[in-house]
Amino acid sequence: MIFSYTLIFIAVFFASAGQIMLKIGSREQGIDFKLVKINLWIITGLVAIIISLLLNVRALRLVPLKDMAFILPTVYILVPIFSRMFLKEKFGKNMIIGTMILLLGIVLFNIPLMQLF
Repeated sequence: MIFSYTLIFIAVFFASAGQIMLKIGSREQGIDFKLVKINLWIITGLVAIIISLLLNVRALRLVPLKDMAFILPTVYILVPIFSRMFLKEKFGKNMIIGTMILLLGIVLFNIPLMQLF
């Protein structure tokens, strides 16, 4: 059981890291095709997101969906934190409000319906 939850957290890390790599890749020069710019950061970011997807599919077989719905949105919390740490991006007002709404949604989603009334 611990192994399956470990898969989810590894998948969350890969998804967050992949999105940061895509941000870095979008800033740098690369081979410019008609609509897509390709460089090593973008390729690595896409590979990380594919690994995350495969780990999520595997974990979905082992972990209840309610737990997955609680853990997977942490990607949207980790990406701004990683952006601040590695890319020196500032936390804007909209980012903070969006993160608070996300946290509220996670909490509300996990409260059983009977406890609301």
